[in-house]
Amino acid sequence: MEIVTIYRKTETGVDAYGNPIVSESQIKHRALVADGSTGTASEASRTPSDASCSLYLASGTEILPTDTFEVRGSRWLFDGTQDFRQVFVSGPAGVVVHLRKQRG
Repeated sequence: MEIVTIYRKTETGVDAYGNPIVSESQIKHRALVADGSTGTASEASRTPSDASCSLYLASGTEILPTDTFEVRGSRWLFDGTQDFRQVFVSGPAGVVVHLRKQRG
């Protein structure tokens, strides 16, 4: 298990010009981290590269599509969720969060 941080933005008001004031909170969770795939751009520069991973979190963990995540010192973007059940253990389903990032 690893500690991951969920960054959640919430609108806390508006400034004098009518623009939203946004604050960011941090939520720490214990999670299993599964490395995903990586890919390299097919263009000549080949600079950007996509990477993915999945987090396995406890049942009832609230995840929003606007959340970002820090896993192993890097920021990741939300890429979907699904429930999972452990085959050999009875109990409530956990939450799988798929993450992605682009480097370069």
